[in-house]
Amino acid sequence: MCEVTSSNFFELFPLIIKQIDESCFLAIDTEFSSIDTYSSSTKTIDQYYKQRSSFIKQITIFQFGLAIFSKTVDQQKYNVYIYNFYLNPTSINPIDVKYQIQSSSIKFLSEYKFDFNKCFYSGISFLNQTQENILLNQNRISNYRFSITEQNFLNILFEKINKWLITAHIGDQMEYEFDDNKEILNDYFIHLEIRRCFKTIWTNIQIIDKKKKLFIEYITKEIYEQRLKTNHENNQDFQLFIQSLIGFTKLIRYLRDNYRKPIIG
Repeated sequence: MCEVTSSNFFELFPLIIKQIDESCFLAIDTEFSSIDTYSSSTKTIDQYYKQRSSFIKQITIFQFGLAIFSKTVDQQKYNVYIYNFYLNPTSINPIDVKYQIQSSSIKFLSEYKFDFNKCFYSGISFLNQTQENILLNQNRISNYRFSITEQNFLNILFEKINKWLITAHIGDQMEYEFDDNKEILNDYFIHLEIRRCFKTIWTNIQIIDKKKKLFIEYITKEIYEQRLKTNHENNQDFQLFIQSLIGFTKLIRYLRDNYRKPIIG
Protein backbone atom coordinates (compact mmCIF):
# COMPACT_ATOMS: atom_id res chain seq x y z
CA MET A 1 0.00 0.00 0.00
CA CYS A 2 1.26 3.46 -0.89
CA GLU A 3 0.20 6.66 0.88
CA VAL A 4 -0.07 9.60 -1.50
CA THR A 5 0.11 13.23 -0.35
CA SER A 6 0.85 16.58 -1.97
CA SER A 7 4.58 15.87 -1.66
CA ASN A 8 4.59 12.80 -3.94
CA PHE A 9 1.33 12.95 -5.95
CA PHE A 10 2.71 14.57 -9.11
CA GLU A 11 5.75 12.29 -9.06
CA LEU A 12 3.60 9.15 -8.76
CA PHE A 13 0.85 10.30 -11.14
CA PRO A 14 2.41 8.96 -14.42
CA LEU A 15 3.04 5.54 -12.82
CA ILE A 16 -0.53 5.35 -11.46
CA ILE A 17 -1.97 6.22 -14.89
CA LYS A 18 0.20 3.53 -16.52
CA GLN A 19 -1.01 0.94 -14.00
CA ILE A 20 -4.63 2.01 -14.58
CA ASP A 21 -4.24 1.66 -18.36
CA GLU A 22 -2.89 -1.89 -17.93
CA SER A 23 -5.49 -2.95 -15.36
CA CYS A 24 -8.49 -5.30 -15.62
CA PHE A 25 -10.65 -3.47 -13.10
CA LEU A 26 -10.46 -0.93 -10.26
CA ALA A 27 -11.88 -0.80 -6.75
CA ILE A 28 -12.39 2.47 -4.88
CA ASP A 29 -13.20 3.46 -1.32
CA THR A 30 -13.73 6.86 0.27
CA GLU A 31 -13.68 8.50 3.69
CA PHE A 32 -15.92 11.53 4.19
CA SER A 33 -16.37 14.19 6.86
CA SER A 34 -19.98 13.16 7.39
CA ILE A 35 -22.35 10.23 6.84
CA ASP A 36 -25.86 10.40 5.42
CA THR A 37 -28.06 8.59 7.96
CA TYR A 38 -31.33 9.88 6.52
CA SER A 39 -33.83 7.10 5.90
CA SER A 40 -34.94 7.59 2.33
CA SER A 41 -38.50 7.03 1.16
CA THR A 42 -37.66 7.62 -2.49
CA LYS A 43 -39.24 5.26 -4.97
CA THR A 44 -36.95 5.52 -8.00
CA ILE A 45 -33.22 5.24 -8.68
CA ASP A 46 -33.28 8.76 -10.15
CA GLN A 47 -34.78 10.25 -6.97
CA TYR A 48 -32.34 8.32 -4.80
CA TYR A 49 -29.35 9.52 -6.85
CA LYS A 50 -30.46 13.17 -6.65
CA GLN A 51 -30.90 12.91 -2.87
CA ARG A 52 -27.46 11.33 -2.36
CA SER A 53 -25.84 13.74 -4.80
CA SER A 54 -27.29 16.75 -2.99
CA PHE A 55 -25.93 15.48 0.32
CA ILE A 56 -22.45 14.60 -0.96
CA LYS A 57 -21.96 18.12 -2.37
CA GLN A 58 -22.26 19.54 1.15
CA ILE A 59 -19.49 17.46 2.75
CA THR A 60 -15.75 16.96 2.27
CA ILE A 61 -13.80 13.91 1.19
CA PHE A 62 -10.78 13.20 3.41
CA GLN A 63 -9.33 10.16 1.67
CA PHE A 64 -9.71 8.28 -1.60
CA GLY A 65 -8.58 4.66 -1.77
CA LEU A 66 -7.74 3.10 -5.13
CA ALA A 67 -6.93 -0.57 -5.77
CA ILE A 68 -5.66 -1.35 -9.28
CA PHE A 69 -6.05 -4.99 -10.37
CA SER A 70 -4.15 -6.54 -13.26
CA LYS A 71 -3.66 -10.17 -14.26
CA THR A 72 -0.32 -11.91 -13.83
CA VAL A 73 1.62 -13.28 -16.78
CA ASP A 74 0.09 -16.77 -16.42
CA GLN A 75 -3.40 -15.17 -16.12
CA GLN A 76 -4.18 -17.29 -13.04
CA LYS A 77 -3.86 -14.56 -10.39
CA TYR A 78 -4.13 -10.80 -9.98
CA ASN A 79 -1.54 -8.25 -9.00
CA VAL A 80 -2.98 -5.37 -7.02
CA TYR A 81 -1.53 -1.91 -6.44
CA ILE A 82 -3.16 -0.02 -3.57
CA TYR A 83 -3.00 3.76 -3.11
CA ASN A 84 -4.48 5.90 -0.34
CA PHE A 85 -4.80 9.54 -1.39
CA TYR A 86 -5.03 12.11 1.43
CA LEU A 87 -7.08 15.07 0.22
CA ASN A 88 -7.57 18.70 1.22
CA PRO A 89 -9.78 21.04 -0.86
CA THR A 90 -8.12 24.01 -2.53
CA SER A 91 -8.33 27.29 -0.62
CA ILE A 92 -7.64 30.32 -2.79
CA ASN A 93 -9.71 33.50 -3.13
CA PRO A 94 -12.60 33.31 -3.95
CA ILE A 95 -12.65 29.49 -3.42
CA ASP A 96 -13.00 28.69 0.28
CA VAL A 97 -14.74 25.41 1.05
CA LYS A 98 -16.61 25.11 4.35
CA TYR A 99 -16.16 21.85 6.27
CA GLN A 100 -19.29 20.06 7.44
CA ILE A 101 -18.03 17.59 10.00
CA GLN A 102 -20.10 15.01 11.86
CA SER A 103 -18.80 13.82 15.23
CA SER A 104 -19.76 10.20 14.55
CA SER A 105 -17.66 10.25 11.36
CA ILE A 106 -14.65 11.63 13.22
CA LYS A 107 -15.10 9.02 15.94
CA PHE A 108 -15.26 6.24 13.36
CA LEU A 109 -12.12 7.44 11.55
CA SER A 110 -10.27 7.93 14.85
CA GLU A 111 -11.05 4.38 15.93
CA TYR A 112 -9.33 3.13 12.78
CA LYS A 113 -6.30 5.40 13.37
CA PHE A 114 -7.01 7.75 10.48
CA ASP A 115 -4.20 10.34 10.20
CA PHE A 116 -5.98 13.72 10.12
CA ASN A 117 -2.64 15.55 10.15
CA LYS A 118 -1.79 14.17 6.71
CA CYS A 119 -5.08 15.57 5.39
CA PHE A 120 -4.67 19.07 6.74
CA TYR A 121 -0.88 19.43 6.46
CA SER A 122 -0.14 17.59 3.23
CA GLY A 123 -3.46 16.68 1.60
CA ILE A 124 -3.63 16.85 -2.21
CA SER A 125 -5.62 19.81 -3.49
CA PHE A 126 -8.62 19.41 -5.78
CA LEU A 127 -11.17 21.57 -7.62
CA ASN A 128 -14.53 20.80 -9.16
CA GLN A 129 -15.45 22.13 -12.61
CA THR A 130 -17.43 25.09 -11.27
CA GLN A 131 -14.56 26.22 -9.03
CA GLU A 132 -12.04 25.87 -11.86
CA ASN A 133 -14.20 27.99 -14.17
CA ILE A 134 -14.48 30.71 -11.52
CA LEU A 135 -10.69 30.95 -11.25
CA LEU A 136 -10.13 30.81 -15.01
CA ASN A 137 -12.69 33.55 -15.62
CA GLN A 138 -11.05 35.95 -13.20
CA ASN A 139 -7.74 35.30 -15.03
CA ARG A 140 -5.57 36.11 -12.01
CA ILE A 141 -5.37 35.68 -8.25
CA SER A 142 -6.07 38.88 -6.35
CA ASN A 143 -5.90 39.76 -2.66
CA TYR A 144 -3.77 36.75 -1.76
CA ARG A 145 -2.50 37.09 1.81
CA PHE A 146 0.80 35.39 2.62
CA SER A 147 0.99 33.43 5.84
CA ILE A 148 3.79 34.15 8.34
CA THR A 149 5.70 31.07 7.10
CA GLU A 150 5.31 32.12 3.46
CA GLN A 151 6.38 35.69 4.19
CA ASN A 152 9.43 34.50 6.12
CA PHE A 153 10.38 32.30 3.17
CA LEU A 154 10.12 35.28 0.80
CA ASN A 155 12.10 37.54 3.15
CA ILE A 156 15.01 35.07 3.28
CA LEU A 157 14.90 34.60 -0.51
CA PHE A 158 14.77 38.36 -1.15
CA GLU A 159 17.75 38.90 1.15
CA LYS A 160 19.78 36.39 -0.90
CA ILE A 161 18.72 38.07 -4.14
CA ASN A 162 19.66 41.54 -2.88
CA LYS A 163 23.12 40.36 -1.80
CA TRP A 164 23.64 38.72 -5.19
CA LEU A 165 22.55 41.83 -7.11
CA ILE A 166 25.30 43.93 -5.47
CA THR A 167 27.99 42.25 -7.59
CA ALA A 168 25.89 40.74 -10.41
CA HIS A 169 26.09 41.88 -14.03
CA ILE A 170 23.52 41.81 -16.85
CA GLY A 171 23.16 38.22 -18.05
CA ASP A 172 24.33 36.64 -14.78
CA GLN A 173 22.22 33.90 -13.18
CA MET A 174 21.65 32.94 -9.56
CA GLU A 175 20.55 29.43 -8.56
CA TYR A 176 18.42 28.66 -5.50
CA GLU A 177 17.62 25.07 -4.45
CA PHE A 178 14.36 24.44 -2.62
CA ASP A 179 13.99 22.33 0.48
CA ASP A 180 13.07 18.79 -0.61
CA ASN A 181 10.94 18.16 2.44
CA LYS A 182 8.37 20.92 2.19
CA GLU A 183 6.44 23.03 -0.29
CA ILE A 184 6.17 26.41 1.42
CA LEU A 185 4.76 28.48 -1.42
CA ASN A 186 3.27 27.72 -4.82
CA ASP A 187 5.58 28.41 -7.79
CA TYR A 188 3.08 30.89 -9.23
CA PHE A 189 3.30 33.19 -6.19
CA ILE A 190 7.09 32.90 -6.07
CA HIS A 191 7.30 34.17 -9.66
CA LEU A 192 4.62 36.81 -9.08
CA GLU A 193 6.13 38.29 -5.93
CA ILE A 194 9.76 38.30 -7.13
CA ARG A 195 8.81 39.94 -10.43
CA ARG A 196 6.68 42.48 -8.59
CA CYS A 197 9.53 43.52 -6.30
CA PHE A 198 12.47 43.27 -8.73
CA LYS A 199 12.10 44.94 -12.12
CA THR A 200 15.41 43.78 -13.58
CA ILE A 201 15.36 40.04 -12.90
CA TRP A 202 13.46 37.11 -14.42
CA THR A 203 12.64 33.81 -12.75
CA ASN A 204 12.38 30.23 -13.94
CA ILE A 205 11.78 27.04 -11.95
CA GLN A 206 13.06 23.65 -13.15
CA ILE A 207 13.37 20.10 -11.82
CA ILE A 208 16.97 18.88 -12.24
CA ASP A 209 17.98 15.44 -10.96
CA LYS A 210 14.69 15.33 -9.01
CA LYS A 211 15.61 18.55 -7.23
CA LYS A 212 13.53 21.69 -7.60
CA LYS A 213 15.59 24.78 -8.41
CA LEU A 214 14.85 28.45 -8.94
CA PHE A 215 16.94 30.24 -11.56
CA ILE A 216 17.13 34.03 -11.34
CA GLU A 217 18.49 35.99 -14.29
CA TYR A 218 19.69 39.59 -14.15
CA ILE A 219 18.28 41.43 -17.20
CA THR A 220 17.65 44.98 -18.38
CA LYS A 221 14.40 46.73 -17.57
CA GLU A 222 13.47 46.75 -21.27
CA ILE A 223 13.84 42.97 -21.55
CA TYR A 224 11.94 42.56 -18.29
CA GLU A 225 8.97 44.58 -19.59
CA GLN A 226 8.98 42.68 -22.88
CA ARG A 227 8.95 39.27 -21.15
CA LEU A 228 6.28 40.44 -18.72
CA LYS A 229 4.05 41.51 -21.60
CA THR A 230 4.57 38.19 -23.41
CA ASN A 231 3.90 36.28 -20.21
CA HIS A 232 0.63 38.14 -19.63
CA GLU A 233 -0.48 37.54 -23.19
CA ASN A 234 0.26 33.80 -23.03
CA ASN A 235 -1.06 33.51 -19.47
CA GLN A 236 1.18 30.45 -19.12
CA ASP A 237 2.11 30.88 -15.45
CA PHE A 238 -1.53 31.22 -14.44
CA GLN A 239 -2.56 28.15 -16.44
CA LEU A 240 0.17 26.08 -14.74
CA PHE A 241 -0.99 27.45 -11.39
CA ILE A 242 -4.56 26.30 -12.03
CA GLN A 243 -3.27 22.85 -13.01
CA SER A 244 -1.44 22.60 -9.68
CA LEU A 245 -4.66 23.46 -7.82
CA ILE A 246 -6.68 20.90 -9.79
CA GLY A 247 -4.37 18.26 -8.33
CA PHE A 248 -6.27 15.07 -7.50
CA THR A 249 -9.13 16.03 -9.83
CA LYS A 250 -6.80 15.12 -12.73
CA LEU A 251 -7.00 11.47 -11.69
CA ILE A 252 -10.80 11.48 -11.39
CA ARG A 253 -11.17 13.15 -14.79
CA TYR A 254 -8.82 10.61 -16.35
CA LEU A 255 -10.99 7.77 -15.04
CA ARG A 256 -14.14 9.52 -16.24
CA ASP A 257 -12.86 10.27 -19.74
CA ASN A 258 -10.59 7.29 -20.52
CA TYR A 259 -11.39 4.25 -18.40
CA ARG A 260 -13.90 1.83 -19.93
CA LYS A 261 -13.55 -1.12 -17.57
CA PRO A 262 -15.33 -2.05 -14.31
CA ILE A 263 -14.95 0.26 -11.29
CA ILE A 264 -16.17 -1.26 -8.02
CA GLY A 265 -17.20 1.15 -5.25
